[in-house]
Amino acid sequence: MPLWPPAMLAEAAATPNRLSAARVRLGLGHRHFLGAIEAVGDPRRSPKGAVDALEEALTSGGRLER
Repeated sequence: MPLWPPAMLAEAAATPNRLSAARVRLGLGHRHFLGAIEAVGDPRRSPKGAVDALEEALTSGGRLER
């Protein structure tokens, strides 16, 4: 489910999660869709830079600055 808005992704995962007794797991990543990510204006990051940016986004409670 690449580049889906968070609310849409949560909704898409909710039904199978309920039907499977909460066995659905979602993974996060960025390497597979580099072209699409760059097309929406995000920079290409090194693997460490991507992990750092994800950590910042998850802990800041806000939107990740570019």
